[in-house]
Amino acid sequence: MVPQVPDPSSSTSLSLAPHALDDVEHETVTHPPGATILSEGDATDEVILIAGGTAKIVAGAAGHDLARVSAGDLVGEVSALAGGQRTATVIAETTVLCHRFTRASFEQLLDADPAF
Repeated sequence: MVPQVPDPSSSTSLSLAPHALDDVEHETVTHPPGATILSEGDATDEVILIAGGTAKIVAGAAGHDLARVSAGDLVGEVSALAGGQRTATVIAETTVLCHRFTRASFEQLLDADPAF
């Protein structure tokens, strides 16, 4: 399974092996339409895997649309792994189901599935 990268500035789309999340600590969260999933400027180590629904990625004071993400897409991985602040905001367009990982649990997932 090779990750597909549609745009390095927005998200990473991937496929996980069945049961890949079973042994990795994470939180499953549902966001209603219009909810902010990640905020530009935040300093955090969370990585988000979109499991269902659609969200938009926007940046800047004017909220310029950068991309759309949906099931299988990762958001927040660059700032979580490299450190630093979020460079964009992610807003749910529909009801969005997410799996939230800390940097440590995301690295555990990467270690458990080298093809990831």
